[in-house]
Amino acid sequence: MSRFRTRHGLDAQIDRRGGITALIALAQTQLLAQMLDSDGVDGRSMGVLGINGALAGADLAARSLFGGEWWIPLPGLAISAAILLGVRRGLRVEIGPSPHGFYAAYGGGPEAAVNVQLLSDLDDVLKTNDRTLLRKERRLAAAIAALLATIVYSTSAFA
Repeated sequence: MSRFRTRHGLDAQIDRRGGITALIALAQTQLLAQMLDSDGVDGRSMGVLGINGALAGADLAARSLFGGEWWIPLPGLAISAAILLGVRRGLRVEIGPSPHGFYAAYGGGPEAAVNVQLLSDLDDVLKTNDRTLLRKERRLAAAIAALLATIVYSTSAFA
């Protein structure tokens, strides 16, 4: 065992028997899970966006039935749609350090030290992705709330 200090100030015991390698594999698995979670949120967002579109289309098709108030749901649907597009376009999960950049910075060092640094970098990406996924989930929830509020308000306005 030897000691190594990462650029983030973490003192790490370097286990030459493969402990760091196992932790890197764990971090990579967690990154993959985060990417799948992000794709799931994106998919749900596109599904809700499809519902928004269907409701807008139904509203436009039936505007003669609704009289002069046919436009009432459209602002709420537009707000929900804008939030949903922000979920898909504005927030992306990271996949880790650039291999080329990482190699340029640490490639010549001892393998154990390089592995500890990689683990530290992957941990930073995992923390960043946790925050990104939370923001995506919150935006999806806000878009669904806007959609539900639009439906409730429109239903009462048309009644």
